[in-house]
Amino acid sequence: MKAKIFVLLFFDDGCGKDVYIAHMLRQRNMKATFAITVKNIGNDLDKSDLMYLAETGEIMSHGIIHTNLVKLLKYGHLDLVYSELRDSKIFLEKLSGLRIKGFAYPYGAYNELLKNLVNKAGYEYARSIDLLSITPIVHDKYAIPVTMVDYRPTALQLLRSLFRLRFTLSDGLDYFKLKLFEEYAFKYASCASHVSILKLMLNFLKEVNNYAKRYNRIFSVLLVLHGRRFNHNSFKIFRAILDYIKENNTFKTLTLSKYVNILNYLLSR
Repeated sequence: MKAKIFVLLFFDDGCGKDVYIAHMLRQRNMKATFAITVKNIGNDLDKSDLMYLAETGEIMSHGIIHTNLVKLLKYGHLDLVYSELRDSKIFLEKLSGLRIKGFAYPYGAYNELLKNLVNKAGYEYARSIDLLSITPIVHDKYAIPVTMVDYRPTALQLLRSLFRLRFTLSDGLDYFKLKLFEEYAFKYASCASHVSILKLMLNFLKEVNNYAKRYNRIFSVLLVLHGRRFNHNSFKIFRAILDYIKENNTFKTLTLSKYVNILNYLLSR
């Protein structure tokens, strides 16, 4: 088995800075997935911007107005939730001429009913912001977890992640995941700025890369970012992240649709 790290870069919401980010990615022949909130089209993005993002990898829906769909369900607004799912998909497909396969849950909030509605609306998979996943095996394609997000996680997020991990330990790889999680969780929760989180992401990539090479392992690293949070210093660190990925042939950047294809293959073996 050859060491490999699948890297998925997500940019949520859709803003003008995403176009510049896409340009940086295209210069390095890298792929990314852009989760678009429909209300931002016509404000921060236009049709040509949307097509540029799609050509850089993949676009997926992030809803119409970026509202917490679980809360809407809680108050009985099932029709409104389904409209958010279905109408955002239809709008993006008509505007881009592309098939929209994926949905990113606003605020990462989901439950079983919402997953069923996402499926009913015609999506093939959905991404959460559940932490801290680095293993390319996902048993629920409507709740795909991620590795890190570019804002400080809550204590509850970290505790839930640690709880899940501790009860799924099975081999040496899992114990490495637990060690890595415990090492980075405190640092992650202590990050005071966007720049500090991006630096942590870079160090995390280096740590996983060293382990993958040493033990010939396959990992997946899913990073969720928000273009609106980027400033001059953020772009400087982000450029270092991209260059590190580019310089190490262990890494391969993928769109979410390609990743799901790999997941389906691994689960079918």
